[in-house]
Amino acid sequence: YRDITQRKTAEAALVESERRFREMADLLPAVVAELDGRGFVTWTNRLGFTTFGIDAQDLETGFHISRVLPPDELIRALTGVRRVLAGETIGSTEYRMVVRDGSTIPTLLTAAPMESPHHPHGLRVIVQDVSRQKKNEAELLFRTALLNGLIECAPEAIVIMDGEERIIRVNPEFTRLFGFTPEQAIGRNIDDLVVPPERDEEGREASRRGRAGQALFLETIRQARNGRRIPVSILVSPIRDMPGGEPMYFAIYRDISTRIEAETALRVSEEKYRGILERIQEGYLEIDAEDRLTFFNDSFCRQMGRDREALQGQRLASLATPRAAARAARVFAQVRTDGQPVLAPDFEIVLPGGDFRFLSISLSPLAESASNLGLRGVSRDLTERRKAQMALRESEERHRTFLETVPDPVIVRDADGDVTYVNQAFTDLFGWSLSEVAGGPLDFIPQENTSETWEMEEKLKRGRSFSGVETRRQTGDGRLVDVSVSGAVFLDEEGAVRGSVLTLQDISERKRAEKDLKYVAFHDLLTGLPNRKAFYEKLEDTLNQAERRRADNMWALLFLDLDKFKNVNDSLGHDIGDDLLRAVAVRVKDCLRRSDHIFRLGGDEFTVILTNLHEGLDVAKVAQKIRESVARPFQIKGHDIYTSGSLGISVWPSDGLTVEALVKNADMAMYAAKEGRDGYRFYTEEMHRAALERMKLESSLRQALDRCEFILHYQPLMGPGDQVLGVEALIRWRHPELGLVPPAKFISLAEESGLIVPIGDWVLRTACAQTQAWRAQGSPDLYVAVNLSPRQFRETGLVEGVARALVQTGLPADRLQLELTESCVMEDPEEAIRQMKRLREMGVHLSIDDFGTGYSSLSYLRRLPIDTLKIDRSFMTDALENKDDREIVKTIIAMARNLNIQAVAEGVETVEHKDFLRDQGCQLMQGFYFSRPLSPLDFEAFMTRCVPTPGIEETRKEPG
Repeated sequence: YRDITQRKTAEAALVESERRFREMADLLPAVVAELDGRGFVTWTNRLGFTTFGIDAQDLETGFHISRVLPPDELIRALTGVRRVLAGETIGSTEYRMVVRDGSTIPTLLTAAPMESPHHPHGLRVIVQDVSRQKKNEAELLFRTALLNGLIECAPEAIVIMDGEERIIRVNPEFTRLFGFTPEQAIGRNIDDLVVPPERDEEGREASRRGRAGQALFLETIRQARNGRRIPVSILVSPIRDMPGGEPMYFAIYRDISTRIEAETALRVSEEKYRGILERIQEGYLEIDAEDRLTFFNDSFCRQMGRDREALQGQRLASLATPRAAARAARVFAQVRTDGQPVLAPDFEIVLPGGDFRFLSISLSPLAESASNLGLRGVSRDLTERRKAQMALRESEERHRTFLETVPDPVIVRDADGDVTYVNQAFTDLFGWSLSEVAGGPLDFIPQENTSETWEMEEKLKRGRSFSGVETRRQTGDGRLVDVSVSGAVFLDEEGAVRGSVLTLQDISERKRAEKDLKYVAFHDLLTGLPNRKAFYEKLEDTLNQAERRRADNMWALLFLDLDKFKNVNDSLGHDIGDDLLRAVAVRVKDCLRRSDHIFRLGGDEFTVILTNLHEGLDVAKVAQKIRESVARPFQIKGHDIYTSGSLGISVWPSDGLTVEALVKNADMAMYAAKEGRDGYRFYTEEMHRAALERMKLESSLRQALDRCEFILHYQPLMGPGDQVLGVEALIRWRHPELGLVPPAKFISLAEESGLIVPIGDWVLRTACAQTQAWRAQGSPDLYVAVNLSPRQFRETGLVEGVARALVQTGLPADRLQLELTESCVMEDPEEAIRQMKRLREMGVHLSIDDFGTGYSSLSYLRRLPIDTLKIDRSFMTDALENKDDREIVKTIIAMARNLNIQAVAEGVETVEHKDFLRDQGCQLMQGFYFSRPLSPLDFEAFMTRCVPTPGIEETRKEPG
């Protein structure tokens, strides 16, 4: 037998100790739990039940720690369990745990091995909820960051000092204002740093008040590092409740130089304008909300016949007649309501002696604030003017009877040009009665006749008469009348102009007769066209204008002669011949623009002047159009008449600089056309051949699409690491005779003829189909860029056509990028934005091509729904040598970055170009350095030599 009394006693003591521990654990503000080696909870205190939702049944059936730990924390926790079972104690470790309501909270966990009779191999853990602590820490960090941000971004200079006024911290505005960097300022006494010597006492007083815990505000002068004196306002205040009770202060300095300058300028301005007001001839007055005079100048006192003491504080209405006072009250109310200036004429004032004086007063609000109902005004003495008007009216009455008997229209006006009288003859001719035109200027002068009218008025203002000036005037119903105008003035005693009299004579019949004579002199009576005389005058005038402007545009002279016209006259008679000439004139005129001119020289000879030309092709097109029009059969009095025309062409300035040379050379070219049966011929053989070549090229272009002569080449678009991101589709024309024709030679022809629309549709479909094929072959992220011409972009069915091409080829919309030129967009920005938004809604990407070569409004550029700006190759050519081009490239890249769009550089031809663009942050490029435009097969070979492409969206996340 073995005595086990001692062991039993120890075990009982251990059990009692555990009981007391668990009772104490229930009182703790933390969760206490015991775990076995597999991670099951064998016991927990009361807070464990309430926090994690554990109940007694859970402990019996087995409550594993995975129920309170997220999956990403569980592995770490189980590893910790094994470490503790191995004898290690784990200090405070952060874990996220799932509490009773399913939310996750931050905790600190402590774990240690546990030996007990019940659990010989287990561990005890203590879990503390640190949610509030974390929240407090985050809030403290936020407040600290916010305070630091406010100090750093504050528009005032801020200084923080210790109890000895040594600088602890300054913000950037302090450095900007005073010139001391933080390194130069920190640790120094603020007074030693910025207080000027002459203000030492002021600085010491501020320090004493600060140490006494008083806030201080003052406006004074402080000194910058360079010695400059700066007017500032200063707020100094202690920082209370600092840890450890250490006194600290902050000071805020605000630069008030601008305000002081403004106040000084305002004071000087007020003094200056007050002096001006006292010297002007007009009266100046200000009244308050009760219409009492508050300020006025000496001129106003003289107008009112009273001194300052008598006028100060008086109501303005009390100085006027009852009628004028009532009218003034309405005017004052109107100005205060509308806030707009008003002129109140004929303000009748009663002088102290009983006489009257007439004033005009222009009134306006005294201030913009609606709460200030005061008014200011400028007054003028109209007394003498009124007397003169009354005398003038008396004189007019004496002469009215006489003027009514005059057969020609008569107009009488005052010195301001306002009508005071018109006679019955004026009413009969122009339709306005005296009551309709009196009191104002007579508005019956056509716009084109203002210059001679101005000269007449200037003569009258200088007191000079005139007679027989021929011009035109407009009646009340809009009809223009030719008149001969004579004018005279009447003067006052001092020789000043008081008014004027105008007499108008209707010369319409004479002008019509002159016009008929002039028409006969300058027109062909058979066809109605300008004749030989008109032709030479117009030709001379056109030549003179061209020489004065030295314009780049050409103009041309065409001689047209009908072939075998004599046969028509001989066989069918001159009447039929005349009808044929009239019909030819109509057809040729229909072939011309409004800016062109046609003439008949005589017989069957016609001439045409073509203006505003750009190249010989324009002339050739018109000539061909005239030939085809004249060659169509004419139906004249039952006869089918066939004829043709031969045209000779001379072009200014290459074919002559004088009228004689141009006429002679066009005439020679016409006879050469007749002999050669070419239909038309240029005087210069080189221009003739060039025009024929372009005409032939245009003819071939119309058949090229049907003959499948167009092909596409593809130029790679390179991204970071020289990766192929996409391709730009470029059209080529495989001409059966001329070989491979580049776009520069035929795109303009296609645009002019309208063929660009079907050609553009073919390019879009072909490029989409080819790109989709490459995507299916292993380049799923490849995209294609297709250029849109201005003519295509203006087509009403553009969006539908793009959608149709995408559906037919299967290419996703986000793999297509349409490129537009600046000029294309800026022709009609609002309509362009609407069209582009419709394309963007489909998912298509948009790019502005050749950016920088046109004119872009930045306000519109910001609104354009674009993804990319393409830097034109012309800037890249000399970017490394030419500073201006280099700065333009940098600016476009920076602007694209700020607008959150990409910049793509064209024309990258050297590694130096590439490095320069990379340094500026431009990652997308294309050019001969990487590859020339390639056929589809060559591009596939190129792709095999390049790194696989990343997605286009990846590169579009960061602009530039």
